[in-house]
Amino acid sequence: MADALRCAVLGMAHDHLWSNLNELAALPDVELLAGAEYNP
Repeated sequence: MADALRCAVLGMAHDHLWSNLNELAALPDVELLAGAEYNP
């Protein structure tokens, strides 16, 4: 079995990002690690 895809996101401002993250989180062998945004 392959290692899990580990994902971190820099810049959370784009609306489409949230649906992309939900789709990634639903996949087996994907681990969402972190998110960061420059603008509070």
